[in-house]
Amino acid sequence: MINRKTFEYGFYAAVIAVILALTGLFSIFEQRFVIDDRLTLSAVALVLMLGTAAYFTGSQVKNGDRVALTINTVVGSVIVGGALALLIVIEATIDLTFVFPNTINPVGEALSFGAEYPGSLIALLVFSAGVGAVMSGLLIIPARARQMILASAGLTIVIGLLRNQIDSLITLSDALALAAAFGLGFGVAVRRGADLPTGQRLLLAALPGVGLGAVLGVIASGGGVAEGGILRIGENAPLILGTGADAGLIAAALSLAVILGAVGAVGGLLMRSTRTFHDGMLYLVASLLIFGVLNWQ
Repeated sequence: MINRKTFEYGFYAAVIAVILALTGLFSIFEQRFVIDDRLTLSAVALVLMLGTAAYFTGSQVKNGDRVALTINTVVGSVIVGGALALLIVIEATIDLTFVFPNTINPVGEALSFGAEYPGSLIALLVFSAGVGAVMSGLLIIPARARQMILASAGLTIVIGLLRNQIDSLITLSDALALAAAFGLGFGVAVRRGADLPTGQRLLLAALPGVGLGAVLGVIASGGGVAEGGILRIGENAPLILGTGADAGLIAAALSLAVILGAVGAVGGLLMRSTRTFHDGMLYLVASLLIFGVLNWQ
């Protein structure tokens, strides 16, 4: 049930992981956060190592046996985790700094998951098995869905590393409003506009966004985007939802009705669009939500 290639690829991945660990990679990356106080770049690097090993070992299962696929991905990931755990044991027993000076900051501290040695070894192995199991799930689902998930995860990491440069780009409130208008427009177009000409379908798809924008505009003009307001999530004031808020109720309602109505119409375009446009718009909406979440953190 366990493919011979699983041990081979797992061994190769383990050697690479240990070499990178001895260069001090985990200790250096431990100082960089992708999400403040929650996710470090060191953890991301570990997941990439474990996930890559699991992917290559799992991809060797060709007969569609999901049990065999899961076993091979978990084994491949655990081989890498086990090699890193062995390195931590050696590091705790022998001073490696005379050969590998970058290990002056112990690898075990960066991979401890908050547990004390030797409990951290168990945590590392359990985490490795978990990553392998998740990767097996990704290999089972359709390729298109897998690509979207991996692309979104990669984009989250990149955006997280560049967070200081994008904090003021879009707030979570704005992102949620845009996503809602987009989703409502698409849903209405699918359910009610299947047989309508393009122009009529877009107008129909815009209506939910217009209504949503008008309601949010009324709330925004009444202090909804001010500090402590119902439309304000996080420290930064919403940029889009704050459009026209200082100019009065009518201006705010009309401004947001136009903006979210247009977004809803774009959602209606997806119904008969090309796959490239369809996927591109979904990636865009997902990206806006990711920006919003990172801004909120």
